[in-house]
Amino acid sequence: MYVNEKLSSVGIHERLQLTNVGISYTDVVLLLHSAGVMRSRSEATKHIMFTETRQCKHCKISFVIINNAQVYCRICCPTKRAYQRLKYYSMSQLEFEALLMKQNYNCALCSDRLIEGGSTNLNVDHCHNTGKVRGLLCHRCNMIVGFLDKGDWPTQLHKIESYVKIT
Repeated sequence: MYVNEKLSSVGIHERLQLTNVGISYTDVVLLLHSAGVMRSRSEATKHIMFTETRQCKHCKISFVIINNAQVYCRICCPTKRAYQRLKYYSMSQLEFEALLMKQNYNCALCSDRLIEGGSTNLNVDHCHNTGKVRGLLCHRCNMIVGFLDKGDWPTQLHKIESYVKIT
């Protein structure tokens, strides 16, 4: 009965507790394993099919959601990084790829090759006052621009120059 409802072992144990059946969670798991129907919580929820359609916050086309939190379509936002770029910089995946190609896959300042991946050196440089995207930079250049963007940069450069001459 509970297996047909696609409940997990925790869900089955909770239902049995409500009906005052004195069985431990371990016994439920052993019973389910022996019957060959053991399901984890993630397996029990994999079969949820979403049919709700929403309008993409960026491009305004309608799409069928794949989870309840989804607000962008898979065209504008195919990955987690793409979601972050869209959320923080209003830059869709297509806009990002166009900028990357325009820069020939290189840093806008030092021309080092930009690589997006696990330990990425690709950063979206933007003005913190206006939010406007200036370009794509390597990590080193982004740190320098971020440091100089915080104040009187000629004074900061003079301090750096003096410091480097000392050592």
